[in-house]
Amino acid sequence: MAQGKRTSLHATPSAEAGSALVDKFCLLVLLAWIPLRAVIGETHTFEVPRLFRHLDVPDAAMPATTFVLFSVITAVAAIGALREWRCLERAGSRTGIELGAAVLAAAMAISTFRAGQKHLALIGSLDFLGLLIYAMVLRRLLTRPWHVRLTLCVIVAAGAVVVAKCAYQKWIETPDTIRYFEENRAELLKAGSPEQAERQAGFLHDYEQRLRAGAVTGYFAHPNVLASYLILVIMSSLALAADRWRRVSRRAVLAPVAIAAAAAGMLVCSQSKGAGLACALALAVCTGAWAVRRWVAVHPRTAAAGVWITLLTGAALLVGVLSVRPEALGRSMLFRYFYWQGAARLVQDQGLLGIGAGNFGRLFTRYKDVACPEDVEDPHSWAVKALAEWGGIGLAGLLLVFVGVTWKLASGRTAAQAVDGSDSPPDRVRPRGAGPDPSIPYPPPGGAVILWTAALAAVVFAWWAILISGAHGGYAALVLHLPAIVWVVGFAAVSLEPGSQRRFAEGPLGPVLAPLVAGLIGFIVHAGVDLAMFNGGAATSFFALIAVCVAVRDFMPAGDRPPDQSAHARVGLSTAPPVLGVVAAIASLAIVVGLAVPAGQAGQLLRVGRTQSAAADWDGYLASPGFAAYSRAVDAYPLDATALDELLEQLERRVARVEHADFALARIDVMMRRDGQSAAAWQHKATLYYQRYVLGSDVQDLQCAVDAMQEAVAAYPTSPTRRLTLADLYEKLATTTGSGDARKAAAEQLRQALELDEARDYVSKPHRFTDETTRMIRSRIHGLQAGL
Repeated sequence: MAQGKRTSLHATPSAEAGSALVDKFCLLVLLAWIPLRAVIGETHTFEVPRLFRHLDVPDAAMPATTFVLFSVITAVAAIGALREWRCLERAGSRTGIELGAAVLAAAMAISTFRAGQKHLALIGSLDFLGLLIYAMVLRRLLTRPWHVRLTLCVIVAAGAVVVAKCAYQKWIETPDTIRYFEENRAELLKAGSPEQAERQAGFLHDYEQRLRAGAVTGYFAHPNVLASYLILVIMSSLALAADRWRRVSRRAVLAPVAIAAAAAGMLVCSQSKGAGLACALALAVCTGAWAVRRWVAVHPRTAAAGVWITLLTGAALLVGVLSVRPEALGRSMLFRYFYWQGAARLVQDQGLLGIGAGNFGRLFTRYKDVACPEDVEDPHSWAVKALAEWGGIGLAGLLLVFVGVTWKLASGRTAAQAVDGSDSPPDRVRPRGAGPDPSIPYPPPGGAVILWTAALAAVVFAWWAILISGAHGGYAALVLHLPAIVWVVGFAAVSLEPGSQRRFAEGPLGPVLAPLVAGLIGFIVHAGVDLAMFNGGAATSFFALIAVCVAVRDFMPAGDRPPDQSAHARVGLSTAPPVLGVVAAIASLAIVVGLAVPAGQAGQLLRVGRTQSAAADWDGYLASPGFAAYSRAVDAYPLDATALDELLEQLERRVARVEHADFALARIDVMMRRDGQSAAAWQHKATLYYQRYVLGSDVQDLQCAVDAMQEAVAAYPTSPTRRLTLADLYEKLATTTGSGDARKAAAEQLRQALELDEARDYVSKPHRFTDETTRMIRSRIHGLQAGL
């Protein structure tokens, strides 16, 4: 039996042993990424909500972590490329991703160049590009059936860890949090000013509503991302059971089926109706593929085209229904319709070259409908996000990735493979529980289950422990002990088979393609209306399954294997791997030195700046460790403006002289260069110029404050509160200068603020104007109009 089209020239036994050891190490690293990224909760941004900045929270994955993960992936790619060159090998394991990845890389470069916030554009693009490289490199390492079984066991065991966290969250963590919230409500509602109290009350109201809803999220930030991930876990578990159904005894399927059932229960607890429908679709596709497997064997491309036509038709019907009656599918889809409408206006105005990954939230408020209740950072659709952030080229590249994988899976398979979904002809399929056929020369069993359990646990939990190393020892133990126990027990339970001698089976694979491809379809469908495609934890499992599916498709009976390439052809092809390997190695090193290290320093300095107690006066604060930390963070990582934003907030509170305002204003220019599309810089500018006016009584400063606030309003024209602020400035300008135009502009801004608030039907009540505020605004409008 031969898996993949791998050949070597003049390979000595010692060289082959060394090459195999390198392959196993690379496979270990890539497989460890599956559970690691599912639990560490990565984030691309340095930003923290104002309400929580002062809290000395435990260490967690920060943007530097994502940069390092990308660097490791590219380093593994470099090792693989150089090893192939050294051994004169040709892996012959294309995935179908390659063309789409090249187009996407070009779109990423263009959109990043145009982006206002370079850090978010760079980290978002590198993260997704890393996922594509991950799938391509992982496929080259999956050369034997036991590798596929190992990968499926890793995905299922990681799913068990996430499911255990969901159960803990539902029955222990959430009830305890609700109890604490109720006991400390009065303390949490304390705020310094009436404006802060009003804003904080609205925030806590939304938090309480989500908390009491009880939707589990696992290790993810949003329940819908968890739900998409669980679809992959469920279908991978069923694939593992299907592989064993005929090959070993029935009790061997109990563990994966139990994990699938538990994952389905937690999917229900996530309260994601869309994910439930997507999972049902995946199960239907799997069942249908098994039912008509003979027809699929004869017409694989027709079947693939039918799936794509069905998906595109469904997407068109969804858009059509929402266009005619936006509320027809419930509030959740209505809000997504608002996001997509805003994205359409954004693309129409900004063009088809993209605004940069992660920059959607910077511009969405300019185009959102007044009825849209949320200021989202993501349009909740992989297609809309790709179009808005990477442009038309990026969307085309992403579609090419999916179409390329589809073409790969639907071409080149033998009828026997398509019918049975196995790596052997129909006459070699054994009855359930009969064990291996002694007439077939099976290779020896695969890797030892105990060794892989320990090695994967060592990589995953050592990295996780490093990430939270700054936390209290008790907290670290609390975080790590439950998933460690579940990992060891779960991985062993799904990996060990009766009669396997505690090793992964190397025999022919069972009918695993149907559930795996169905799981990919379910994930794509749900991510089409949600966030999971660009979430590292969920997307890593998705692209790992793409690599698995392509590997299974490539496993061919010996008689169907193409003839070996000539030695001349192999040597001729050996010039590309070293070039790619060197490029990948240089890229890996450059990312670590140029991005990961500075980003890590900035993250640590920001934590110091946020948590250090500071003096109330200007001079005392400038001499404090907090100011020094913020200033060093500004210099440490010049691609991001978070440190400047937070530093300016601290300075504004302490401005006491004109010179103080000038000191802060000089830093706004730097912030605008780093984050030119953020409205925060204009708000800082308006505040500081108004403070300068108060201190120096220069009307020109007041006019500058009005101009800056107009820019802030232009960045969020449907915000009633920003229009109130602008109206205050206009009214002050009218009082100072006696300008009738300023008085008229103030009245107009107040009128628009009332209209906008009345149109916000889906915004929660604490975020709306109170009756008293509304009466006060109407009285102000009347007074301004009377003075004209």
